[in-house]
Amino acid sequence: MSESMKKPNQTPESYSPVKPEILCEIEEKQKTVLPIKPFVRFNTVTLITLDEEIKVVGLSYEKCRQTGSVALGSKFDLYSGDKITLQENVINVKQPEIKRAVWANGDLLFGKEVTDINGQDEIYASITIPTGRYLKVSWNAENFDELVMEAMEKSWERAGAAAFLEENGLCIAGMGIETYPQDKVYGSETNYPEMYTLHAVKDKE
Repeated sequence: MSESMKKPNQTPESYSPVKPEILCEIEEKQKTVLPIKPFVRFNTVTLITLDEEIKVVGLSYEKCRQTGSVALGSKFDLYSGDKITLQENVINVKQPEIKRAVWANGDLLFGKEVTDINGQDEIYASITIPTGRYLKVSWNAENFDELVMEAMEKSWERAGAAAFLEENGLCIAGMGIETYPQDKVYGSETNYPEMYTLHAVKDKE
């Protein structure tokens, strides 16, 4: 995990205010009629256990940089609209579709959850999210732009994630995963947009 993941407040690198400004460009064509009911904000933190591995295939910053297959100025360029379009050729996509941005070992892979990593286009990289314990931070917002900008940036603090870790004798242990369920992230006529992040944890030594 990056150096910022090791800071005392343990705020994840993926919460950088730089990235959401780019992320708001994602799939602008997808506009949803949102609920008429009053908006009630939620921002929760829970400890979960993944019993099955999660496979993700998409564009990796390090692979793109090393091969020159896709021009990138920084990791955050992976959130721009034209790079999102390049994900459309990923096969074996698990349904309902979930997009994940996985921060691990100094790299960022942004792609789709799949049932099988085999047979993918050589432009892509893959990563397997291992089983184990994860901190899950969930939140909603009144619209998509707020969800991936202000609400994401503030979700760690609003959920009291740092205090939760301290109270339970835990610390961040590895990868962080932004999770964009495509049937929820844009909202619907009955529900406001929502998403979550996962953060591998371990007991403090």
